Amino acid sequence: MNRPANSSAWIKPVIAAATGLLFPAIWAGGATTAPTTQPPATQPSPRVQAVVDDLTNDDFGIRQSAQQKLVEMGESIEPQLRELLTHDLNDEVRARISGALHRIEENKLLAPAAITLHYQDAPLQDVLDDFSRQAGADLGVNSARIVEYSKTRRVSIELDHASFLSAMQTISQGSGLRPGLDGSNSLVLMPSRSAANAPSFNIFNPHQQTVGAFTIFELSSQQHCSIQYGRAAGAESNLVLLLMVMAEPKLHVIGPANQDWLKECVDEMGQSLIPDIPQTYIGNNDGRQWSWPLQTTLKAANGLGKRIARLRGELKFTVQIKSEEIQIADLGRLDNLTRTIAGSSVTLSRFSNEGGQYQLHILVNGPLANDIEHMQNILSTIQILDDQNEALLAGPMATQSDSAQTMEIRQSYLANHVTRSPGRPAMASILVPRKLRWELTTQTKVVTVPFELDNLELPHAP
Repeated sequence: MNRPANSSAWIKPVIAAATGLLFPAIWAGGATTAPTTQPPATQPSPRVQAVVDDLTNDDFGIRQSAQQKLVEMGESIEPQLRELLTHDLNDEVRARISGALHRIEENKLLAPAAITLHYQDAPLQDVLDDFSRQAGADLGVNSARIVEYSKTRRVSIELDHASFLSAMQTISQGSGLRPGLDGSNSLVLMPSRSAANAPSFNIFNPHQQTVGAFTIFELSSQQHCSIQYGRAAGAESNLVLLLMVMAEPKLHVIGPANQDWLKECVDEMGQSLIPDIPQTYIGNNDGRQWSWPLQTTLKAANGLGKRIARLRGELKFTVQIKSEEIQIADLGRLDNLTRTIAGSSVTLSRFSNEGGQYQLHILVNGPLANDIEHMQNILSTIQILDDQNEALLAGPMATQSDSAQTMEIRQSYLANHVTRSPGRPAMASILVPRKLRWELTTQTKVVTVPFELDNLELPHAP
């Protein structure tokens, strides 16, 4: 979405509130102690050294194959490869080991989490810290409210290579914590009464598929189906397919990369339900988001069957691989912090308090000045925090421009924050902004997520 050039009017887009998520919980208790772990070996094992030796083979194919074998050995050999980089190596061997390490890091990021927790009557905070570490996401477990909530609570839990979602279920049931969204739209854990927004869908249903760190599932209506009919006056019935895709919170998904995600959709009689003119789309992404609705209008064929026998899709997402974290410990000292992004200069000029209205002032010079949607995604990863690292909620963004190459942005932040303590009514508190944290994307990768669902119910229009 491009902003018209030479616009001098302030634009104030409406920002909708995000819906939080509560998971139904399943308790999996265990009477074991936390396992001890040994530090990984740093000296190359004979197996690793043998593969590394092949990196000097005269045959290019053998050298290429050896590099791939190192990648396939995975993160367990990372310390050994890093130790080898301290040795005297020729340029190609060094480049291939560095390349293998890069691929291992990338694969680790994009692979699904495997959560292993063995605790008996352990402090809840210890369990949360371990879960957050293995999930590769902050999850808000060290926020002031979670630390306070966890002070006197202890849990027993046993999980062995569990998925992120099943681990979240177990921890929710055992701790009384629930997933929700913080002020920056990140998935965090919070006390049940604070996670006030109930889910409008059930992600634990039979019609779902997990592909890597993504899960695709159907949205359920009251009839437990993902197809809804609507009829406009004088028009034919519409058959609307509603699905949801969710990414594990360790991923920073910059945005969807394709619109034509629906590849095949047939009923049990083999009739194609894909319309002649595709109307498929993916719901908009707004910075660090972890779930997206998928919607398309299907062809309501004559003699329509009772079920979707097979639905095949292919999603593509742009995922952050590397980033730079910028921290300002005192917002009063913020003074023209500049970074070059996509060929443009983006400057965080200052942070102001104008009659209780908090605003971050940003100046953009370059091509991004004509792409407000891209700028919204870039700036959505900025967090304004109080002394306890609680994030203020981002408010409306206003923009002003005198040319196609220059744009001023004023991003507002809301200091009112609603807190809920167990057994107590909601109370409004004021968060005083003190710090700035900005995760700035420096490298991305397009990830393809193919999926297939079957046996989805097709209700018929009355």
